Amino acid sequence: MSKEECDQLHQRAAEAGLSVSAYLRSCTFEAENLRAMVKETMAQLRAATAASAAAKAHAGDKLSASTKQTASLPRKRSGEPWWPRLWARRHQHTAGA
Repeated sequence: MSKEECDQLHQRAAEAGLSVSAYLRSCTFEAENLRAMVKETMAQLRAATAASAAAKAHAGDKLSASTKQTASLPRKRSGEPWWPRLWARRHQHTAGA
């Protein structure tokens, strides 16, 4: 340990009102608590990520099912207005009657 590190350790122990030995033990326990919190948080994040991925996969299944249903429907001709087709049908209907 360098002189600067040793001085910093003594200063922090004094600020905490502890001996250097007690301060180091306190730091060790605090580090263990933080490590446990990180471990728990990571587990929660993994579970949330897995749940999100499952939800997206389920939504993708629904989407592909609806895509399969609409694939059998006749497609609208893009860019073509609807009224000429209607007019042609009406004209055919009245001309044939």
